[in-house]
Amino acid sequence: MSQHTLGILGLAQGEVAFDVASLREVVSLEQPPAPMPRAPSWLIGSFSLRGVQIPTVDLAALLNLPCGPRPDGAMLTVAVLANRGCRFAVLVDRVGDVISVDAQALNALDGTDSDARLFAAHVFCRPGADKPVYVLDIEALLDLDDMVYVSDEAGRDARAARTGNYARAATRRRAVIASSGSLTLAVDADVVREIADCHTLDEPAVAIAGYLGNHRLRGDTVPVFDAHVLMGQSPATSAASQMVVLDTGQGNIALAVEHILSMVDYQPQDCLPLAGPSGHSSDQVLAGLLSRPDMPDALMLSHAALFAREELANIARVHAELNHAVHERKRNGVAWRRFAFLHFEAAGEFVVLLDQLEAVLSMPAQYSPLGHAGVFEGVFRHLDQLVTLVDLRRLLGRPTSERADCQVLVVAVPAGRIGFMVDSAHDIEYIEAPSDSLHVHRRGSDDANPTLAQRHHCLTSVGEGSRKQYLALLCLQALAAQLLGDQHAPQDSVCTPARFDEKIAAV
Repeated sequence: MSQHTLGILGLAQGEVAFDVASLREVVSLEQPPAPMPRAPSWLIGSFSLRGVQIPTVDLAALLNLPCGPRPDGAMLTVAVLANRGCRFAVLVDRVGDVISVDAQALNALDGTDSDARLFAAHVFCRPGADKPVYVLDIEALLDLDDMVYVSDEAGRDARAARTGNYARAATRRRAVIASSGSLTLAVDADVVREIADCHTLDEPAVAIAGYLGNHRLRGDTVPVFDAHVLMGQSPATSAASQMVVLDTGQGNIALAVEHILSMVDYQPQDCLPLAGPSGHSSDQVLAGLLSRPDMPDALMLSHAALFAREELANIARVHAELNHAVHERKRNGVAWRRFAFLHFEAAGEFVVLLDQLEAVLSMPAQYSPLGHAGVFEGVFRHLDQLVTLVDLRRLLGRPTSERADCQVLVVAVPAGRIGFMVDSAHDIEYIEAPSDSLHVHRRGSDDANPTLAQRHHCLTSVGEGSRKQYLALLCLQALAAQLLGDQHAPQDSVCTPARFDEKIAAV
């Protein structure tokens, strides 16, 4: 009678088994495996074993088995498996014994079983126990989409490199080691310009994955990125307190980190290559795992691959140009300003200077209608202040949509507050330009009988030379002042014509 020799491994509240011929060794890990970029949730990373990176599968997560949280600082147990010249590890809760099972005691499983059993070829029960033990099919695991493994040849090559080349003279390099959440990162010191505190960030100028914002550093603006996102992982959950500023050759970018741990020397063979998904190349942002006996393993970033990303190169170059322009302006004594415009729709596309607005609100669900009060629709309270509603689309002589879908732009003048009803408010645009470069090219409307709001419409430009932009500006502050009969209308040279003597009745 034929027998099968199986190694028993504890997993959650049950047990699984592998053919003992596939079970190479059991290893205890003092620290979690280093995460892999763009990997499925059940592939938790890799660890260094005698110079080889061993990809590690969370078997409980893969099989969708309930497993409680592991205590912080607890040793992790992994079983290293090999088949078809491929090697990987599985995370288990405990190691059982090696047993022999008669072939007739193994019950074959068919394809109608649950997803958790797709990787099991047989099931059996131990004598005197009623819990089933599933015999997992290692070949089915190797054939998984996105599965990662390393060849047995890698172990022989790594041993030769570590025992031979390491002792010889080699070019030594330096790396900055930093922590970011659960990650320990290494960055080649050749591209590290400096390390600085990073507590506050300005809002990012464009929406790019991982772009956290800008940091002001001695008069320069440095774009700051989340290393987790650049590596294809979820955004960091911990707050950054420091940043590593990198010189891309076209400008500077920075990586947000929690702490700078150390600066270390290393040799090229200390950076071990990471295994990649079967049939796919590994993520190029990671050069490998920097592994030395005297330090924790750290993921080595490939700065060359990072700087080659078009969106990062463009951000670095644009900020370098802006920083250069700022320094030039300071040397030339030119005063610059950061103009802020809100883009909105009111039966047409317009902009308004953001500093003219007190608030941008949704249409209030409750307000008091004013009936036949001319241009005034009603009143409502906002922050204990009375706001008078005016439909800007009516003032522009254009059709209106449902009021429930409106937004309200609140403008404050000395005589009171006007809430201008518009279709929708869009993006806020910031334009860096000389403070005296905002000019009016044409006021009012081409209509023979322009409405009151049309008279406050200006075709303006801001900026100089190739950076000049043209905007359809509505001077809502001046319009609000006139609607309320304010004798102290704004004296802004752009938004105030030489004289406003129109009557409110001309709507």
